[in-house]
Amino acid sequence: MSTHHSLLFEPLKPHQTSLPPSAHAQLTIPTGTVNHILQHFESRIANHHHERTSIYTNRALANTDDLIRQNRTYAQHLRLVETLGLSHLPSHLRSFIHDHDNAHRAVLRSRGFADLTRARPEAFDVFACIGARVIHASNVHTMNTVRSTREPGECRRMASEPFFRREVQECTDLLVDECVRVLKRLDTLRLSIQSESEEIELENVGPDHDILDFGFRIPLPSPPSQDNAFSIGEKPVENILDAVNHSTHDETYRSIAKNTETDTIDSSNRCCICLKTYTPSHPPFRIAACTHTLGLPCLSTWLNSTAANATSCPYCRTLLCDRRARQPSSRSRDAYAEVVRLEDRLKRARWLLVDLDGLCAMVYGGVVGKWFCEGMRAVSERAGEMGVGVGNVWEDGMIGL
Repeated sequence: MSTHHSLLFEPLKPHQTSLPPSAHAQLTIPTGTVNHILQHFESRIANHHHERTSIYTNRALANTDDLIRQNRTYAQHLRLVETLGLSHLPSHLRSFIHDHDNAHRAVLRSRGFADLTRARPEAFDVFACIGARVIHASNVHTMNTVRSTREPGECRRMASEPFFRREVQECTDLLVDECVRVLKRLDTLRLSIQSESEEIELENVGPDHDILDFGFRIPLPSPPSQDNAFSIGEKPVENILDAVNHSTHDETYRSIAKNTETDTIDSSNRCCICLKTYTPSHPPFRIAACTHTLGLPCLSTWLNSTAANATSCPYCRTLLCDRRARQPSSRSRDAYAEVVRLEDRLKRARWLLVDLDGLCAMVYGGVVGKWFCEGMRAVSERAGEMGVGVGNVWEDGMIGL
């Protein structure tokens, strides 16, 4: 049996040296040299592609289970590696210390990111902060389990550790707050885009119609006589203008779209849409298909609007063009896009709650899913207190709408 192999079955003792004091002085390495070598090594591996932290910690756990079957401890194996030195390790110990080093470094990286999100929460999305803290807490528990070789006393000690209780509670509070905020915003969006009484705002697709394709300009009319300029049938124009001035321009187009009577307006002098006298900036325009005359800007706006019958003459409803393709307006599209983003956040919140539940089961034992149900109940209660209509937010353990 080789010397290295026999060491695996011998009690481990602190490494003793018989070097004289003078030799010790010669072997002393300046601290600056050690730090320089360490930084050089760290810089070489800094850009190395890392696997998920769970891959490294699971390898360390697998090694721990192998040691348990051999009736040995993880700490004993670490001391054995230290005693033999890296240059004299057999292959199985090289694999062991390689897995240990990878897991240790992965935990340090997770701690660094968790500390950063805790110190500067405003610089990160709240879900990123929660995820980083949950991962780090899980890694801490795993590596303590590894180093203790799954010693039951260590598991009980960690269950009473304030660190885990604080992380679980604070992460849960952050998650519940964000879920309620998202649900409240979704309630607002539902009122604006899902109400049956509200029409969805549309906009035309593609370029506007060229108004000159439908007729031609005509000269400005001569000034009308005093007797005829201000009368329309039996109603004075002033009364009509007063009525129009109390409505918006859009309402005028909607009234035309609903076939409001315009036959009594003298279109030779005034536009039947805006009821204004023709001017050089608002010239009369004759429609070729039906010979009716309207103000050119108003007709252009009418034919390029999204009104139901904005494809016809406002006077006689003669069809002038085909309906253009329409789509929800940019404001409506933005609202729908925001709904999708918020739904995605709720799904992400669900998975973070699953991760929190897994952490609780790891630290405290018990039934998997218990903390998940508690989180769902907390969201529902908070949402109810704020008057948010959660509806079927929680359905079969899933967050939905």
